[in-house]
Amino acid sequence: MSTSVHLQISGSLSNRVDAKRLRRAVEATLAEEGVDRPVALTIVVVDDEEMSDLHEAYRGEAGPTDVLTFPFEPPNGVDEEGAYLGDIVLCLPQAMRQAGEEGHPWQDEVDLLAVHGVLHLLGYEDETPEGRARMWRRQARILERVGLGHVAPREP
Repeated sequence: MSTSVHLQISGSLSNRVDAKRLRRAVEATLAEEGVDRPVALTIVVVDDEEMSDLHEAYRGEAGPTDVLTFPFEPPNGVDEEGAYLGDIVLCLPQAMRQAGEEGHPWQDEVDLLAVHGVLHLLGYEDETPEGRARMWRRQARILERVGLGHVAPREP
């Protein structure tokens, strides 16, 4: 399987993110989910201000969030299972805050958010209790596989 991960990092954050780690998290998620065709996706790493703008525009909620996903949808009338999965937007400052609250390295939190975002691009949802439980089980398994079981969120 060939995976193409396009990484876009906002200005001052550019030297903070480990692209190899992100790719490893993405590839582990795709492998665990049985994706065996060539795929591509984009991960955009932003600051609080950019994420707040996106969060307001697309979710109608104020303030930053940790991750937003934008699955690719083919144009109307086109019935194809394309190689492009979509975009994942990660807020690095929010990831750092969450990692501090949870007591693990922020790089681990970024990997968690990448796994979470890929699962959303593959069709998982966490808006319903059943969907959340299913998604979090998959997420925990994948994180365990890449040695990050300690960062998997636990149900409250």
